[in-house]
Amino acid sequence: MYEQLPARTSIRHDLALPSDDDSLIARGLAALRANREAFDDEIYSKARAQFLEIARPLLLRNLAYNDFVKIFFRDVIEKFGDGVKPYAIRFTKECEAGFTQRDKNQQQRRKPSNLVNSTDRARQDERYRVARAVFDRETAFGNWQLGNSAIASALAAFRQLADEQYEQAYYPLSVLIRAGRRGDEDLAQSQHLAQLAFEWSLARQTDHDAERWCDLGDMYKNGHGVAQDFKQAEAWYRKAAELGDRRGQWALGLCIYDCDGYASRNDEALEWMGCAAAQGGPFLQCWLGDFYRMNGRFEEALHWYGHAAAQDDKEGLFKLGTMYEEGNGVPQDGDAAAFWYRKAAKQGHAEAQWQLGQILEYDGY
Repeated sequence: MYEQLPARTSIRHDLALPSDDDSLIARGLAALRANREAFDDEIYSKARAQFLEIARPLLLRNLAYNDFVKIFFRDVIEKFGDGVKPYAIRFTKECEAGFTQRDKNQQQRRKPSNLVNSTDRARQDERYRVARAVFDRETAFGNWQLGNSAIASALAAFRQLADEQYEQAYYPLSVLIRAGRRGDEDLAQSQHLAQLAFEWSLARQTDHDAERWCDLGDMYKNGHGVAQDFKQAEAWYRKAAELGDRRGQWALGLCIYDCDGYASRNDEALEWMGCAAAQGGPFLQCWLGDFYRMNGRFEEALHWYGHAAAQDDKEGLFKLGTMYEEGNGVPQDGDAAAFWYRKAAKQGHAEAQWQLGQILEYDGY
């Protein structure tokens, strides 16, 4: 699909990609001036149309110029090879003017993170904590819908914080954008934010911060911002779990259960999930009961369903009803099943209402 551009060996030693993109541009243009014969205007004219195709989605994103240069160079070198560098330099320099006014406008709206005063930072921290609490409550255990008002509010808060270069917001924002993506542009933005979040979190890995360790575990497990690596995910979850963090304990259990591939470790997985469920929350307790039930360990399933039911949780009440109706871990008892279904049905549990109706109609209870 893409035409391979010839390498210009006479200037390649001057065009190695450094970390400082401004230096790359300056040194690259100097090399072109000193080696004019190495630059072919006809090749550039042909390449420019393909450069525009690659750059167009990047130009639609809210990237700083240096970030645009980094991503553009990575993509064109991957597609064309090292010989593209002098032509890519010319192209990115041509694009620079379009970034200048926009970047000035953005700088007027926000302060660089190193210039934010302590009062501003405290306010950012508070806004982040409020949004993150919503994010964790609504998403951390997989029971969430993107369209609810709480998630929409958190998404708006994370977007604003990210615009202010508040790095902790990058990971949750990347997750929400990926979940609600409407096209390739959203997916690219999500991946870019995830890469920034991974680099920021990894640089602070020695902090005793369970949230950060769990975020790293999520990124490794899902291949979000970094190559997928279940062993690394387990290692980061374990660090958080050993601090007593409920999310870390549950995530570690799930990681072992889902990703390890060895049934012999299921007991360890369920033990960690039990530590998380014991900290409260009927949703996790019912979920753990389901795991035990799938493994034919009905007494443990009853134990966790009972914990949820004791909190008058409609799902826990319903699950107890199913155990009595099926005779799992207890003698089969239609009266007891109807009792628990009725309690769940009064709270609007649709399956409990249907099951109760079946019992009353066909079994005479």
